[in-house]
Amino acid sequence: MKTYAALLLLWCFTGLALCADLPTADVYRTWTDSQGRKVEAMFRGFANETVTLQTKDGKVHNLPLARLSAEDQAIAKSMTPGGTQSASDAPAASQWSPPAQPAPAAAVKAMARKEAKSLIKELSNPKPLTVDAAETFAVARALYREGLFEECEKELTSFWKKNPRDSGAWGLQSENVGFKLGFPCVYPALILLSDAVAWRIKAKTLAKPVQAMDWNIVALLVGTSSGFMPANDTEAKEGKGTPVSAKIDPLLLANDNRLMHDLVWLTREYYLAVTEGKISLRLHVVHLADLEFKVCAPGGPGGRDENNNKLKAALPEDIAKLADWYWLIYPEVEPARGGKYYLHSYGPGGTIPGGISGMPGTDNTMVMCEDHSLTRRLITDGRGPVHPLAHQIYIPYWLQHEFFHDHFSHNLHLQLEVKSHQWFERETWPADFVGRFEPDYYSESMFKRLQSQAKPSLAGYFIRRSWFPELLTKIQAEDLVGRYSEAQPQNGWGSGEVKLVDGKLEWTNGVGKTWGLTLEKEGVLKTDERNPYLSQRPNFEMVPIRGADGLPSQGVGGLKFGNQIFLRQK
Repeated sequence: MKTYAALLLLWCFTGLALCADLPTADVYRTWTDSQGRKVEAMFRGFANETVTLQTKDGKVHNLPLARLSAEDQAIAKSMTPGGTQSASDAPAASQWSPPAQPAPAAAVKAMARKEAKSLIKELSNPKPLTVDAAETFAVARALYREGLFEECEKELTSFWKKNPRDSGAWGLQSENVGFKLGFPCVYPALILLSDAVAWRIKAKTLAKPVQAMDWNIVALLVGTSSGFMPANDTEAKEGKGTPVSAKIDPLLLANDNRLMHDLVWLTREYYLAVTEGKISLRLHVVHLADLEFKVCAPGGPGGRDENNNKLKAALPEDIAKLADWYWLIYPEVEPARGGKYYLHSYGPGGTIPGGISGMPGTDNTMVMCEDHSLTRRLITDGRGPVHPLAHQIYIPYWLQHEFFHDHFSHNLHLQLEVKSHQWFERETWPADFVGRFEPDYYSESMFKRLQSQAKPSLAGYFIRRSWFPELLTKIQAEDLVGRYSEAQPQNGWGSGEVKLVDGKLEWTNGVGKTWGLTLEKEGVLKTDERNPYLSQRPNFEMVPIRGADGLPSQGVGGLKFGNQIFLRQK
C-alpha cells in the first residue's frame, strides 16, 4: 500500500478522497505514466481531460490525462467505470437504449462471467446457489445491456428451471456473504431483471410503439455534512464532541455522475416494464456544493428542521419544476477507527441509513441515504471497498423496498401495508399470494393489485410535477377563460375566475380582488401590479389536463399560484 501511495505522490494526483470499489485483479490494471512509472488501479471515470483512478486501498485520485502514457490515454478514453472497455455503453445508463450494433453474445457472456468470478472471489462462504445466481445475473444483465433480449431471457429461463422460486434451497441461503446481495442472495435482482426482459421482448411485437413519459427523479447531492463526534453516550445525547465534517464522495460526481446512472439502470427498466412502456425513469443529478447539513449521533439533538430549511432554500427553481420524485444523498461522517458513533442527518443508521419520506414543502416523494451507501460496503458489512457488481445487485432491491412503501401508502384501498413491513410476516399476506420472500410480496403486489387497481393508475401515480410547458405551447387566451377553485377552499381567496375583458385576461378571486394576466411562453401567466402577492408570487403557471389514468395531456386543467392549485371547474 505504501508503494501505491508513493507512486501516486510522484504522479502529483489531486483530489484525494477515501472511497471504495472492487478490490480484485480482474478489473484492476497496471497504468503507466508518461515517464514509465506504473501503478495498479481501477478506472473510475474520465471527464474534462481528467482520469479518475482508484487504488486497492480504496482511495480515489484524479490525474490529468496528459500525465498518462499515450497508450493508456487511448485506453482511458475508451473505458467505462468498473474497468471494462465498451464501445456500445450509453453515457448515462438511466437514459439507456440498446446499441445499434450489439457485441457477439459469446464475447458478452465471457466478459460477464469474468466479472461474476471476481465478485464470487470476494464473497464469504457463498452457497452454490448464490454462486450460480450471481453468475446468471451478471451474464443476463450484460446480454440485456447489449440489446440481446432473447439471449438474456434464455439465461434466466434456464436458471429458474433449475432453481424455481418455490424451491426450498432459496430459504437456506446465508445473508452474510461479505456484501449485501438482497435476500435470498441475488434473488430480488433476478426477479427484477426477469420482469424487465419479458417486457422488452413483448414490446417488439407491438404494432405501435408505446410513447413513454419521463418520470423525473432529481438526485440532490449535499456538499458537506458537519457535526460533533461524541466520545461517550452523554456527549452523543447533548450533541457535543470533536468537530468533524465530510464532503460528498467524489465517485458520485465522477464521469458525469456515471455511477449513479448505473445504479438506477435496473430500476428504470423494471418500471418501464411494469407500466408497459408508459413511464421511463430519467435521473437528474444536482450537486449542491455549498449546502451543508448538520449531522448528529443517534439520540442527539438532530438537525432535521434546520436541514430541511436549508434544502428548500438551496433547491434551484427550474429543478423543482421538473421533479416528480427526489433522492437526497448527503455525506456520511464516519467514526474514527474503533469508534461506535455514526453521525446521521435523518435518524439512526441501518442497513442503508435513510428511507423514504417527502420533499419538505411539496407533495413529492423523497428517498434518502448517505453517500457511502452507494460507494462502499454497507455499515453492517464494515464500510470497506465494494465490488461494483454487488451494488448493481443490491441497490435496485433497496430502491424497490423504499418505492413500494410509497406505492402502498398512495393506494391504501389495497391494504398492502396495513402494518409496517408486513411482508416480513408471512401470515399477514393476502390469501391469493403464494410466494415466501419479500421480493415475492412486491412482485405479487405489482401484478395482482397495483397494475390493475392503483388509483388513478400505476403510470399516472409516478408523475407528480405540474409543469408541462411542452403540452401548453398552443394555448390561447380564450382557452383560459373559466372558473377555478382549490379542492377544498378555506375562503374566497381559494377560488376565482379568469375573464377576457377588452381582449385582455384578468383574474378575479372569490373576495372580489382583480389583477391582470399576460400570457407568456412555457405555460406562464404573468400578473400585474394589482397582484397583492407580486413580490412573492408574480406568476400563475398553467397545469395540464389529467386524464382518468392520471397522466397529463394537452389542455388547461388548472392554475398553480405558488403552492396553491386551482382546478378548472366544469
